[in-house]
Parts: sequence; structure tokens; C-alpha cells
Amino acid sequence: MCRITIDGLEIMVSDEKTVLEAALEAGFYIPHLCYHPSTGTADGIEPVTHVYRGDIRIDHDSSKGNTCCNLCLVEIAGKEGLSRACGVSVENNMVIRSDTDAVKKQRRQNLAELMEKSRHPVTCITCNLSDGCDRKICSMNTPEPNRCCWKFHNCEFKEVASFIGVPEGMNYAAASAAVVDDNPVFSINYALCINCMRCVAACREISKREALGFVFNHGSPIVGMVESSLKKSGCKFCLVCADVCPTGAIREKQPTKKKSKERLGLTPSILPPSKDAWTVLSGDNLDSVPEVEGVFKLCNENKVVIQISGSQDLRKDLGKELKNADETLYFNYEVDPMFMMRERQLIQQHMEKHGDLPEKNKELDDLF
Repeated sequence: MCRITIDGLEIMVSDEKTVLEAALEAGFYIPHLCYHPSTGTADGIEPVTHVYRGDIRIDHDSSKGNTCCNLCLVEIAGKEGLSRACGVSVENNMVIRSDTDAVKKQRRQNLAELMEKSRHPVTCITCNLSDGCDRKICSMNTPEPNRCCWKFHNCEFKEVASFIGVPEGMNYAAASAAVVDDNPVFSINYALCINCMRCVAACREISKREALGFVFNHGSPIVGMVESSLKKSGCKFCLVCADVCPTGAIREKQPTKKKSKERLGLTPSILPPSKDAWTVLSGDNLDSVPEVEGVFKLCNENKVVIQISGSQDLRKDLGKELKNADETLYFNYEVDPMFMMRERQLIQQHMEKHGDLPEKNKELDDLF
């Protein structure tokens, strides 16, 4: 064990950990995409001679690059410049800063570069109405092929991008779709791939296959199948790649309750902290709630959302919930004169992210 300091807090960690692993285990979130707790990073994996994206073959051009997302940057006392947290092992008395202006600025630049190189659609991340979008009608009039994908409300990439902050002016044509749909188990849409390398690492480290690989092309990694079809590539369709993918690029066609042993052994991704700010539902805290139209959310002591409700009078209706509560509850709210429409949007968003209605909204099941 060794003692390190992260953002002013001293903690004890294993000396076998990287800075990123130590921080995440201690509850300090540092953004990352190429790292996954079940695979680590893809450092050390060699490029192959070529990959396929659908019918398109892409050859390795011998250019040099790296397989890291470069989003986990930190400042380490005594080290010049910024360091990748996933590439530095902890040392006793190490002092780390993950929240400086220089770190945040460079992360945003690296995120923009990652998005531009991969040509991942940008609208789903930059739209200021995205949190309440139901994906049925696009308020930005975005053409359907470039609209938010099926994983929109449960997309790790979107959450990481929101945590870092996308620079203004991101506006480019998304990658043309190269879709692999040659089997009944899952499909791959490479227009949504950000070349984070997670699927490549998982296929090798967990599934013990090499069906997926990457090449360097003009200095950037490009992920794809090692042969012209998944079957020819040696894929055993265990779906580990789908579970670790941070975007909607790999989609399971018909989810099944029976999962492969490889999937059951996976550790979930570590996501950015929630942006929701919760307040204890109490008489004193209700005094500051306006008597106007809006939508409120209630969650239990475990911060699980149990109710989403539109209201003609936020203070009055929250007061009723307080009176009938038999447990400690937390709440937040937003003012919105179109509260019925907003309520439906937020419930739809919750369903897409969690697969079910909040507990106290179950009576609305027929409407969704």
C-alpha cells in the first residue's frame, strides 16, 4: 500500500494500481473511454495487416499512432506537463490533480479530436434539448441518418462527453454508415464507432478470440473485423464486445436472459457522477420551491428515481408527497409551463435508460 493525494484528499491505495485505477476505486471519477475495468487499456496490442468494415477493406499503412483516448489526463506534482492516468503507476506520496483548468482544457481538445477523427455524429451530444429528447421528433431538424441512436439515453460516450464538455463549433458530416448485419445475434454500425479499442481488448482478453482488430491509418487507430465477415473472423458471438462498447455501435438484436459466462463475469463500466442535484424532501426545503407549473422527480434514500410527475403547482404537490411519505425521500424539479409534455419526455427518457417505469409511475404502463 502507498499514500497518495488526489485533489487535496489523502487516500491509501495498492501500489500495483495505475493512477486511474486507484482514483476510480477511491470514488474519484477521471474520464476515460479506452479503459474498461474488465480489460484495462489496449496498450500493447499490435495492429493487424488489415481490417474490414462491411465490404470495405482498410490496410495498415505503417504510420505511428497510439491506442489511447487521452481523456484521463491529470497533473502530477514533479512531472512536467500532463500525464495519462491510465499509464502511470502510483507511488508513495504522489500528489495528483484531476480538476485544474489546464487538465480540463486539454481533455476538451482531445475529445474534439477523437470525435472528428472517428466522425461520430455530434448532434446527440451538443443538442441543448438532449436530456429530455424522446427521439421521436428532432427539434433541431437533424436528418434521420444523423439523429441520436438507439442507445441515446444510456450512452456512456454521451455521458463522458457531457462531463468533459464539448468545445463550441463542433459541426461536421458524420461518417457514412458501414453496417455489418451478417448474423442473427448482433449488428455493428461503424458510423457510431469511436475506435476506443475496448471491443478489441475484450475479444482478446475475455473471449480469447481475435475476431476484432485494428490498423493504424494516417496515424489513427481504425477498428474492424479481421476478415470480411464475423464468422470468418472467428467470432463466437458471446456479445462481450457489445457490453463493453461505450457507444451504440454494437447492438444486440434480441436480448436474452441467458447470458454467456464471459458476459456474466464482466465488471460494469464506471460512469461519470450524476448531474442531478437532490434535496431532502422536508418542510424547510419546500419553502424555496415556487408555486408554479413544472415537473418534479422523487428518489429514495439510495438515489433511485421512484416518481416523475408534472404539476400545476410544484410546492403544493411536493407538499402532498411529503405528507404521505413513509421513508426519507429526495427531490428535484424544473419549472416548465408545458409540464405534461415534459413529464412524458422525462418518463420516456427514464424508460430508455433503465428499461422500466419509475416505481410510482407504474400505473401509467399502458401509456408507454
